[in-house]
Parts: sequence; structure tokens; C-alpha cells
Amino acid sequence: MKHFFYFLLFVLVLGDAANAQQFLNGSVEPISSFSGFCTNISASSFNSNMPNASVTDPAGKPAFIGDSICVYAKVPAGIAFVGLLYDSASGLGQRLSLKLASPMVIGKKYIFSFAMIGTSSALGSPIIYGYMNDSTGNTDYSSTDTIAGPTTFTAWLTVTDSFVAGNNDQYFYVEVKAPLRGDGFNYFDNFKILNPATGVDEVYIPLHVVAYPNPCTNSTQITIDDNAVMPCEIVVTDLLGHIVIQKKVTETKVLLNLSEYAKGPYFLQLTDHNHNRSTIPLITQ
Repeated sequence: MKHFFYFLLFVLVLGDAANAQQFLNGSVEPISSFSGFCTNISASSFNSNMPNASVTDPAGKPAFIGDSICVYAKVPAGIAFVGLLYDSASGLGQRLSLKLASPMVIGKKYIFSFAMIGTSSALGSPIIYGYMNDSTGNTDYSSTDTIAGPTTFTAWLTVTDSFVAGNNDQYFYVEVKAPLRGDGFNYFDNFKILNPATGVDEVYIPLHVVAYPNPCTNSTQITIDDNAVMPCEIVVTDLLGHIVIQKKVTETKVLLNLSEYAKGPYFLQLTDHNHNRSTIPLITQ
């Protein structure tokens, strides 16, 4: 009976967080540092180092990975940003796709935003964006829109749009089209899903974390999703929000000692290097 009470309490506190949505790597951060930022990079090298994001390059041209040194304006999120190129010789543009934490819910309204900036030769080039059901975009484009690309290379511009999901898609994409002044890169960063009610970032739970045993007596083993980008931070709080444990971890299995703390319900929150996070209930008895 006591455990059932704790379960109801956790449901009330966590609320609708599990139904929220977010990009798994909206700040397009690589797993490990490339040989150098501000450089062209093949699509295959990009994809092997970029979790939950990929570049499709039908023309075989390199993409671009950059940081704040490469542009006049501060990078909107994290350290890295992505550059996409249109190849006029082939008439093909690169596409960046990003994975959502879970498939979209049919009939639900989603508001998304992303930041963009361009080189002088690419300013005003058309940008296509939308949702699709896989990372390649070869099977379904559920939602497509076209806008003018960046109009300045000195300030990041934010694009915000909304739609009602018609399919259970799980990928968002941006694609560059023919530049107005010649071949050049358009840069993208800071992809976010916003809460329709508040207009701010959704709270999301993209990572999978398990505590076993749970309930536990003196200790429990934490198993972290392989997709988590290390290092991760584990924070255990009581129901009033007081932190009782806070530690950095670099392994996917961590033994957590709880013998020094009062018996009862806690929350365990895991946050990875890319700020993806998950919160689960934890009970000691």
C-alpha cells in the first residue's frame, strides 16, 4: 500500500513530462572533437560522430562543422553548428535530419524553432524544412515548407513555425536549395520543440535510465542508455527538491549507495553532456 501511495505521488509530481517532446541532439554536438572545427567534413565522418543527427549528401560534397570562431555571431547553443551546401553543378542540396525523442502524436500541435546564419554568397537561398518518418527522407515527407534563407552573416536568425502532426513521424529535416549568388554554406543550430501553451522549451525525457533493484535497501545499480553522451550527471533529490546526491559519471552502469539517507521516495535525474535528460522515481526501504 505504501508503494502504491508513492507511485501516485510520483505521477502527480512528474505530471505530463513523459508526453513532452524534444530533439535528442538539437544543439548538434559531436560525440568527440573533430580534427578541427571550422572545416569541411565528409557526410560519412559527420554521421559517425554526430549522435541522433545525420547529413544526406546526394552530390557527394562535404558538409561543415563549426564553432564560434567561424562566424561573427556567438553560436546559439552548445559548441558546434552545422553547415549545409548546395551544389550548383548537380542541382542538389544537402539535408540535415534530427531525431525526436519519440514519434509524434497524431493530432497534437507542435511548435519548433531553429537558428540559421549564412555566408555572403548563400544569403537569401531557399530553405526547405519539415518532418519525415526516417532519417533519409526517402519514404515520406509529412510536412514541408519553404522559406528564404538567412539574410545576414553577422547575426543568427530564429525560425519558428507550428503544425499538427498527421503521422507518427520521428525526424525533422532542413535542406538547402539553389543559392541566389553562387555556391555557399548555410549554417544551422539550436533546434528546439516549444511548449504550445508557454512558447518555451518542452521538458523532455529522451534518455532511458533504469534503477535496479527499485525499491532498494542500501544500494541500487543505475543503468544508462547507450545513446547518452558522456559525461553524465546523476542528481538524486527528495520530494522537496533538496539534493542528496550529485555526481558526474562516465560509465553506463553505476552503483549508487543510499545507505546514509532516510528511507522513502526520491527522484533520480540523469543529464548527459548534450543536456538530454530523464527523471525516474527511486524508493529506499
